[in-house]
Amino acid sequence: MADEWRPELYDSKLGFVSVHGQNVIGLLQPKAGEAVLDIGCGTGDLTARIRESGAHVVGIDKSEAMIAQARSKYPELRFIVAGSFIVQRRQMDLGVRQAAVRGA
Repeated sequence: MADEWRPELYDSKLGFVSVHGQNVIGLLQPKAGEAVLDIGCGTGDLTARIRESGAHVVGIDKSEAMIAQARSKYPELRFIVAGSFIVQRRQMDLGVRQAAVRGA
């Protein structure tokens, strides 16, 4: 299946996704040293905000284009291209899946 995501449009036209994602930080309450998996991280904005808490965060997304944009914006963070990612429970303390949808 072709990667149909266009990260430049995602950031400019769908920026509200990242803005609304900021509310997730309050719910998640990540703490310094915790391991957090950001599933469907897109261009990495929420991943970067989670990192500000001191948590160790990894962003994953099935779109190579979105991950490339995330890596460009936040080169100090870890991003992985993955449609499915299996993590043993003891490897991650928290997981977040904000605005990630299944399908297409």
